[in-house]
Amino acid sequence: MSSIKGFFLSWVIFHVFRCGIFEHFRVGITVSELCKSLGLDAEVMRGIARFLLTEGIIENRGQKLTLTAYGKNLRHHVGWFTLFVGGYGPTMQALPAILDGGKSRSVRNEADVAFGSGEIDCFDLIPLIIRIIRKWSIPTGYIVDLGCGSGSCLIELCTLFPLLRATGVAMDAPTVSLVTDRVRARGLLERISIVQCNMRDFKCIATPDLVLCAFVLQEVAYQEGVPAVKAFLTELGRTHPGALVLVVEVPKRESAHAVRKLEFGPYYSCYSLIHSLTRQRLLSASEWRAIFCHAGYRIVDEARVEESVDPFGVEVGYLLRYRAAGGRRSGIRRA
Repeated sequence: MSSIKGFFLSWVIFHVFRCGIFEHFRVGITVSELCKSLGLDAEVMRGIARFLLTEGIIENRGQKLTLTAYGKNLRHHVGWFTLFVGGYGPTMQALPAILDGGKSRSVRNEADVAFGSGEIDCFDLIPLIIRIIRKWSIPTGYIVDLGCGSGSCLIELCTLFPLLRATGVAMDAPTVSLVTDRVRARGLLERISIVQCNMRDFKCIATPDLVLCAFVLQEVAYQEGVPAVKAFLTELGRTHPGALVLVVEVPKRESAHAVRKLEFGPYYSCYSLIHSLTRQRLLSASEWRAIFCHAGYRIVDEARVEESVDPFGVEVGYLLRYRAAGGRRSGIRRA
């Protein structure tokens, strides 16, 4: 029964975030005040409040409803709710058709997948990128993020490196609008530009110091095939041979023992399932290495996320340099 309760609780928490209810609970509010402020149905909201009280998400403090310590901690997990509940909720609804072979591609909310993934970045991807930049003394003049998600990565990098300018690329208009609003709110519009286009069609206005491809080449492999990934990387290397490329992916585990071990990791088992449902075949580490080699790159570094965040070593960052690269970036060195 705990699984059934978890299903309902996940959906309620997702909408508590989505509808702006969470922030009101954070400061404390009555149901009447909440309904008046957000234009909510009072009877429905009372039912939701009772459920959240029972599940220990909120508590009565005087006449106000406010978050418990457990409820407050949920703010750190909004990305997971956005990604899995919002992004892949349509996938689960379509499961009968998927099982019948009636649906195979893009049975998901693309904006929520992109935005949810971007919100998770602060725990794994962003610290990994910063560590690699510092380890290899990579210049931070201009960075391109192909598949920029929520924009969190570029916002944090521009905050940390005050001379950095960046371009984020996203495919759909809702994501571009949301990310642009976030960049504007942080006062970074003069340093970060958000472009709507397919990453394969994007043309850099100048050679970047670093090109980020986090969890997007798998999408290209899924939608257009592995040869398209090789062609994209080769063209990028030929056009900007001085640019370093950081590819971050979740390789498929190649041994049965590793797969069984990872089944105990809740994130990986969910991640593996959604790729099966959308028929995205995860590539193994050896396949990724072969792709990079055939595209004309050598692997400068293979980095893992900190063990405290990713104890199973699921995510891998591949720092790549085009073999024909020359000039000042040809001799990047470890700091």
